[in-house]
Amino acid sequence: MPPDNRSFKRSFGGWDSAMPALAFLALGLLTQGNPQQSKDLVLTRSKEPAGLPVYTASHALIVGIDKYANLPADSQLRFAKADAEAVRDVLVKSYGFPNANVKLLIDGEATKSNILSSLDELTNKRSIGSDDRVFVYFSGHGQTVGKDRDERGYLIPTDAKVNLTDAKESSGYKQTCIPMQEIWNRLDKSPAKHIAVVADACFSGLLTKSRSLDDSMESMGAYLTMPARQTVTAGSRGQRTWEAEEYGHGVFTYNLINELKKRADEPGRVFSLIDLFTAIQDPTVKQSSGRQVPQYNPFFTEGQMLFFSPPVVSEGTRGGGDNTPLPIESSAKDTVVNVQVVPANAAVTIDGERGTRRTFSLESPQKVRVAASASGYVTKETTVDLQPGRPVNVQITLNKAKPLPKAKAAKMTIASNPAGASVEIDGKTVGKTPYVLSQNLLSPKLVSLLLKLDGYESTRVDATLTPGNTSGRVVTTLPKAGGTPPPSSDSVKLRSLGSVDVSETVREVFVSPDRKRIAVADAGYNITLREVSSGKVLRKIDQPKDVIVRLTDDLKSLLTIKLLRDENHSWISVLMESVEGPKTAKVLSATMGDAAQMGYASVTNGTLVVSGRAPEGKTAVTVLDLNTGKSNSYTGTGSFMSGVASGRGGPFATFKNPTKSGFSTQLVVIGDPEKFDHHTVSIDDSDMGSSLFIASNGSTVAANTGRRSGDSQIQLKGLKVYDGSSAALLFQNAEWQALGYLSNSQILAQSLDEKDGMILDARTGKILATFPLAKSWMSGSANCVVTQGAGKLELLEIKAL
Repeated sequence: MPPDNRSFKRSFGGWDSAMPALAFLALGLLTQGNPQQSKDLVLTRSKEPAGLPVYTASHALIVGIDKYANLPADSQLRFAKADAEAVRDVLVKSYGFPNANVKLLIDGEATKSNILSSLDELTNKRSIGSDDRVFVYFSGHGQTVGKDRDERGYLIPTDAKVNLTDAKESSGYKQTCIPMQEIWNRLDKSPAKHIAVVADACFSGLLTKSRSLDDSMESMGAYLTMPARQTVTAGSRGQRTWEAEEYGHGVFTYNLINELKKRADEPGRVFSLIDLFTAIQDPTVKQSSGRQVPQYNPFFTEGQMLFFSPPVVSEGTRGGGDNTPLPIESSAKDTVVNVQVVPANAAVTIDGERGTRRTFSLESPQKVRVAASASGYVTKETTVDLQPGRPVNVQITLNKAKPLPKAKAAKMTIASNPAGASVEIDGKTVGKTPYVLSQNLLSPKLVSLLLKLDGYESTRVDATLTPGNTSGRVVTTLPKAGGTPPPSSDSVKLRSLGSVDVSETVREVFVSPDRKRIAVADAGYNITLREVSSGKVLRKIDQPKDVIVRLTDDLKSLLTIKLLRDENHSWISVLMESVEGPKTAKVLSATMGDAAQMGYASVTNGTLVVSGRAPEGKTAVTVLDLNTGKSNSYTGTGSFMSGVASGRGGPFATFKNPTKSGFSTQLVVIGDPEKFDHHTVSIDDSDMGSSLFIASNGSTVAANTGRRSGDSQIQLKGLKVYDGSSAALLFQNAEWQALGYLSNSQILAQSLDEKDGMILDARTGKILATFPLAKSWMSGSANCVVTQGAGKLELLEIKAL
């Protein structure tokens, strides 16, 4: 039942034009020489997932007035101050507004001059940036003066001299209150890209126009990138708003705060203002017994305010960043953890930080992990429950580890018929057959070798070394070169999976793993998502300015990627949402060196790769795991393009194109990102990378390259395949280009004239099959190829028999 001990709240109204309230952002020939460590490549590893803000800074003005110096006792309010403080708290603690950037005006502080000067501070170009956000909240009295076209709304500051019971007497309002038009005029001057206003007051429905909710926008990415002028008010035109004793707040603000707090407990959630409004409108109506109906209006803009939770910690950003919450009034108590360990020289970490003593500042109980390790001992971890202000002593005794088993010799003789073939391991020649492969091992190990002999086909041999076995032998008969014709189309099975009609120019094609959906990117990288069975267009996604939009390789999520900068560094903010529409989403962020603009973005194996250009001929590329949020960023000279990653923290590869003519493009292969084990290969016949592919296990990298001619045309230089760890060239073919990987061991290639297809062994280049194939794109996630005909795309499953 709605509470009965309810008094009417604040007279407020007369919003006579659209309030500027923008939505939150959420957001060649043979390679010469051996692969070498790049001297100018620098790694920046993210300290933790999603470690950077979505906005460069966030600012808020919060006003709450209970006490009015010139109003009678029965016109004083009870919970406007509590409303304002609660809104301030939830913004700072849960939605990334730095405490230093939130100005709170309560009671006697909320004079007319203070409110106006505070609004002016939000328009200062020295402190407010173009990628900042501004939030304004008012809780207090307001009044509508005049009728019809002369109707005007006023905010009533604490020092106003007015008669609330006589709105016809307008002189007091004009002289001592703040006209809403003045608020609009001032906020319009702010350089902030996103401004939001929420008002909990009587008659605040005059802020809005009567209209239905506009939820037709299909993308939170569009919400993030498009401007929006929105208003949410506590009631409709002519309605008073209400305070409730048992809530200690105005009814509207009580529901607003509760909903924001509830959603803040859902890590990584992103939601829109219209979604928030929808959630609080109905309970407000019910709790006020229908006397108060909150209103929403986006006015003339198309975007949406977005809320991001939980906030993400960032250091060193201007204004503290929007994701650097600071405590309001700290009630934290120091809690000391001391660790004693046997043996005394053991290494100790307390919640990831090394040392035997650590002090935590706690406001509530917390669990921490304590670990100890030492050479010759078994590592031990324990969880410790901390209480604010109570010191904790932890004693850990390590048990001695059992002696490690000793490695045993393992030998295998690699022989060939005829003998004398060179033996290669990981791209390096180690000897000739018969060759004795010998290692000391604790467990069996699979070793892959490549045998080469003039006049014979190169042959791959896999040998398993077993500890203690020194008499193993493998004999391989080498087939003569040209003695066996390559497999024909009889060795390939083609099965149609369906087709769709297309009218747009096709630049790239993607197919979902279940082969039910197909996405086509046109020349401008505008994306159309279709259903394969019916050809029905499910969604169209335009490529907006200043951001990059991509789909994940499973076609389930839409990524809106924005580059943000401050005076210290650059970073990307990635809004990841369902392709089904703007329901919920998450935000990921990653450093990006000093990049001033983005150049390229792709998604492979659940990993986003984004490249960018920085001043003075520098470049940056960021590799972001979309599942864990972990990222690595690399900077260097030149221009990073067409990066691909194997996923799960495995090998990564990218082209580094020259910025000046006369230089060759380079392939950078990072075999082990954790160890920063990287190699750079110069591709001497090319000055640009065309496209790049990587096996899902990172074992090989396939590169298509080309050279620019004087008339700006590109001469393709064919396919080159490299080892995913050492970047050693495995094979090349000047007449073919890679389309992608059918499996980790097979590459699908196509002739440069786009008439024939070929299946190749991914390490030896051995031709497994050839067959007719029109212009095609490979979709690795669906393990199928898409061919283009007259106004039609056909999906084909290809298997070598």
